[in-house]
Amino acid sequence: MQELLDGGLTDLGDGTGHTVPTAINADHMHFAKLRLDYALANARMLEGCGGKGASSGKGRAVRAAILRDKRATELSDHFPLDLAFEVPELEAAAHAHGRHGHGHG
Repeated sequence: MQELLDGGLTDLGDGTGHTVPTAINADHMHFAKLRLDYALANARMLEGCGGKGASSGKGRAVRAAILRDKRATELSDHFPLDLAFEVPELEAAAHAHGRHGHGHG
């Protein structure tokens, strides 16, 4: 992991905590709380989206969070990652062409 970070990638979920174990964990190798799941981004993505944790009209432009709810803990032996990012150039192009997330018909 350190080689990836040293190579210029950014850990979007840094500080979010463990991704294993969950309530249904049957793997005896994962009984300790560990972070095994990561979301990484390169500089181009971060810059294009406004940066990690950057503020946009809707909140953070690039973020990763670990979902730790009742459903997640009962469905998998890993907590899922929730990734969110905005690409302003694509959103601006969609608005310029009349595509605002609505279907054409």
